[in-house]
Amino acid sequence: MKKYIILVLFGFESLLLASQSNIRLNNYWENTHFINPASTNSEYIAEISGVHRRQWISLPGAPNTFYGAFTYYNEKKRAQFGLNFFQDKIGYTTSQDVNVSYSYSVMLNYDWQLHFGIGVAYQALNYDISQMNLDDFNDAHAYSGLTRKNYFNANTGIELTSADWKFGIAGQHLYSLFTKSEDIFVNTNFLYALYRNHSSNSVDFGFGISGIQYAKLFQAELNIMSYFKKDKKDIFNVGLIYRSNLDIGGIFGINISDNFRVSYCGDYDILGIGQNTYGTHELMITYRFFKKICHCENN
Repeated sequence: MKKYIILVLFGFESLLLASQSNIRLNNYWENTHFINPASTNSEYIAEISGVHRRQWISLPGAPNTFYGAFTYYNEKKRAQFGLNFFQDKIGYTTSQDVNVSYSYSVMLNYDWQLHFGIGVAYQALNYDISQMNLDDFNDAHAYSGLTRKNYFNANTGIELTSADWKFGIAGQHLYSLFTKSEDIFVNTNFLYALYRNHSSNSVDFGFGISGIQYAKLFQAELNIMSYFKKDKKDIFNVGLIYRSNLDIGGIFGINISDNFRVSYCGDYDILGIGQNTYGTHELMITYRFFKKICHCENN
């Protein structure tokens, strides 16, 4: 009986881990540094972000993710340094990723910049055996495969930007391509384009499209966004997102001040596991320091 319970637990965990192996935020459109180490802040010298993502609410053991990021841009060296942190809890498993990144910017002309980025990561997978329901908690053999696992990984990317456009390609967890073990952090690749007009009107519009490949799975994402302004400053934005596996969602963000921003994203899986839950919800808080004074994409 004990062996069957372990098999059921691992089967459920494998389903969740496969769904979460590509750990990313819904609202990475707001700051592509979430997926691409080459993404460089176009307006501020430094930025810190914190995110809580709760996936498939009401489903026991569903992913619960915390994300933190800090970036600092050195204008003289045209280089940005970043520190990212993920913690993702799924059932009795917890995965962690601590990533340090570096990007360098090249001015092609007054309108266009090219950014190159690399990142190195320390990753870990832990098991909370107190969350397991076994017949005999004293059987050491039952826990022999549940020891802490440690990984090292790498990310890279390129991003081409102007005042209105952003094109990027990024590869995450590249070292996983060369390992035979089934790591929780599988190789993930992004190809994306973003557009947002900057006008003197009270409302601007934008859209984005991305293709995502991880393992043998492929996914497309689309978004449309409206930006509402006052005195040429963004006040709040609303938008919609759609994924090719029939996920739909909404995004809302508001600038509390020039430096402080709060945004929310919720999505719902129309045909899949989301039908039995209250969807996925994500809250992001961002604080930005020291507006750039040099030429940048939005100037």
